[in-house]
Amino acid sequence: MVSAAHEPLPDDRPPRAASEAALLAPPEGCPTPLEWREVLDRFLREADHWYCDRDGRRIVGRTWGSGPPLYFLNGLTGTHELFCLTIWLLREKFRCVAFDYPDSSRLSIEQLAEWPEAVADLHGDDAFSVFATGLGAMPAWALAARSPCRVRKLIVQGGLTSLQPTAAERAIAALGTFWPGRFAHVPGRWTLQQRTHRPWFTADDPSRFLFFLQSTGKQRTRGVAERFRAAAKFDARPLLPTLDVPVLMIRTEGEGANRAAAAEECARLLPRSRTELLHSCGLLPFLTHPHKLAKVCSAFLSEPDEPSSDA
Repeated sequence: MVSAAHEPLPDDRPPRAASEAALLAPPEGCPTPLEWREVLDRFLREADHWYCDRDGRRIVGRTWGSGPPLYFLNGLTGTHELFCLTIWLLREKFRCVAFDYPDSSRLSIEQLAEWPEAVADLHGDDAFSVFATGLGAMPAWALAARSPCRVRKLIVQGGLTSLQPTAAERAIAALGTFWPGRFAHVPGRWTLQQRTHRPWFTADDPSRFLFFLQSTGKQRTRGVAERFRAAAKFDARPLLPTLDVPVLMIRTEGEGANRAAAAEECARLLPRSRTELLHSCGLLPFLTHPHKLAKVCSAFLSEPDEPSSDA
């Protein structure tokens, strides 16, 4: 059962910046870096915020823009607000829908794949395109396989087709399902994210990386652990040859051996895919280099639909 409301959520907005002139000025030559605080403030103030309940779990998100619908699927620890810079750049051409995964136990990737459909039902979208990053690729693969008529186009950035966690990683994830509190308090989390992501953020504005740390730190540790365990049980590789949907694989520097291998595997197995490389962007291009990412996504999504391979 799905229920919905479009009423205010708890006010977690940052103080509004004094001026929007620099933000709204058209770029000349190389795009001016976005002032993330001001964009986030606009996103939290102006985007339509909503929730829907499905099977006893609440999905919370925001919708901003007009045009064909584009749904954003988070990575393992991501929150929907991290997409705000890319959504800002796309909102005049696409209606961007982003949401957070509800915390739940005994989770499966197939269940995660049901939630975008529940959100689409709420919005009245029979078909929509999907941008998925990291772990979000797994429910995207499952969704495209189960409901091919609903997924118009699929963009996957830094996504995996399967996980091969070590015994130690499985044990940590199992322990994490009983760990109270937020992800910010997990030992070693700051060091790991500093090593993995910090080099790709501009040195001119270290606060944007702190925004990433604070946003991901709000996630409940149990929810992160449950999603990791669900991903460890899922293998998308048998599904990929059956997906009759245009797919754009976005690769970035810093993706690592596992993601590089997954991207190459997808290129071999997917019937209708192509690959774009974004230089110097790391695993969070929607936050580190949103202009580059938005340009590639907009071009792909604006292309005329190709006939399916069965046509």
